[in-house]
Amino acid sequence: IGSPLSWFEQVCLCSFVAQGHTVNLFTYSDIGTIPDGVIVRNGREVIDTDVFIKYKNKDSYALFADWFRMRMVERFPGIIWMDIDTYCYRPVTLTDEYVFGNFNGNPHVANGVFSAPSNSELLQNILDFMEDQFPSPPWLSKKARDRFAVAREAGNPIHISEMPWGTWG
Repeated sequence: IGSPLSWFEQVCLCSFVAQGHTVNLFTYSDIGTIPDGVIVRNGREVIDTDVFIKYKNKDSYALFADWFRMRMVERFPGIIWMDIDTYCYRPVTLTDEYVFGNFNGNPHVANGVFSAPSNSELLQNILDFMEDQFPSPPWLSKKARDRFAVAREAGNPIHISEMPWGTWG
């Protein structure tokens, strides 16, 4: 969204092309030099918007990217989301419709690599949760959930952009 690709992002995109993968890069504006072999696509094919949700205290489009990746997987069955800072050092050969990333072997799913059937219960539950930009995430602490509930009941619900990093991700 808006800024040119860094040298590292260009290297990562090239790494997938070099391994024989089709690489679709969705963008909302001209972002400058695009590596050979990368297919540039309009982000509006996935979400037609000019409003890009950011965390209030960070200059990050991570929230929008979380929403975008789920809509992309829903709209284009079989497509796999890879964060642009993912390097491909060997061909990716997958046989499952569900693809999840993992970061350093920890027990959490890393959504930087993701795919699921577009009609799957998993993806639909995630998208349903993302429909509410003032959620009360059940995995947060009871103290946080209570704070969100009190704010909602007072008519001042807390927007997703003010919630902890990774609430949608």
